[in-house]
Amino acid sequence: MKKTMIDKPKNFLFYNFLSGTAKGIGFAFGATIVFALIIWILSKLSVIPFLGDWITALLDYVQQTKVY
Repeated sequence: MKKTMIDKPKNFLFYNFLSGTAKGIGFAFGATIVFALIIWILSKLSVIPFLGDWITALLDYVQQTKVY
């Protein structure tokens, strides 16, 4: 009978750890791209008069809280 992944606890834990790490890194990259795109779009919308002040304040806040 062929052994499955569950029959080998070390391999099971190792591959689940690798899977979780890859998902976490993928989520971080994806979220970074989405938020960067949103901020870029907001920076382009700052020419609209009624939104301009609010968006400018938001972008200033984001710039001040950046971690380098």
